[in-house]
Amino acid sequence: MARKESLKDKVVIITGAGRGIGRAAALEFAAAGARVVVTSRTAKEIAETERLVKEQGGKVLAMAADVSNERSVKELVAKAARRFGAVDILVNNAGLLAPIGPLWKTKPADWRRNVRTNLEGVYLCSHAVLPGMIRRKRGAIINVSTGAARSARYGWSAYCASKAGVDHLTRVMAAELKEHKIRVNAIYPGTTETRMQTLIRDTADEAMDGQAQRFRDRHANGLNLPPHAPARLIVWVARQSDLHGQILDIYDPAVKEKAGL
Repeated sequence: MARKESLKDKVVIITGAGRGIGRAAALEFAAAGARVVVTSRTAKEIAETERLVKEQGGKVLAMAADVSNERSVKELVAKAARRFGAVDILVNNAGLLAPIGPLWKTKPADWRRNVRTNLEGVYLCSHAVLPGMIRRKRGAIINVSTGAARSARYGWSAYCASKAGVDHLTRVMAAELKEHKIRVNAIYPGTTETRMQTLIRDTADEAMDGQAQRFRDRHANGLNLPPHAPARLIVWVARQSDLHGQILDIYDPAVKEKAGL
């Protein structure tokens, strides 16, 4: 049977941790004894995450950073190392849905911003922590992707394309890092009640070819997952010493059973 990794005193960087899944993951990791480094572009939001982690007795460092900016990412990783030591786990959670609408109606600058955050951000953050992980021959990277990476969603060209890139980048990283004993996996968090869902529900029907109503109905019927559900899946993945190169869907019954969700 594979050994279950202890998270006690592990150093975890979580991007997009100002709210939603990222904030919930910070609280879950801290509760498991990890030292968490939380980041987002919005200082006020991560300050609140920091307060909540400290309130439950956790060790935390909050730093505003832009995952699409190489210098900002390097400063984040360096500051994490100075405060807590070498990074053991990276959770690439930061992501954007916008722009929403048919491709020809989107603004190129918005489209590029999405890809820089969702895909290049995963690359830059991973690129920054990997030299240290490779030297130590240990570490874990968990990428938060989406089921939309496998389906064509009207009006979501940037999001679907960038997240499909995240899926394949996960597989490539897993192949490259196996010999270095660094685990790389991704999760599909499902339809989770976050600000992104609010954005979708507020979207004009024509921008999504009428599909926004389906999300409104899910919300009205209480079908959306709470953020702590995918957060617990992330923490479970971080603990599994034999899990590598997998993309785990929270709606998969086998995944739910194994992770105890």
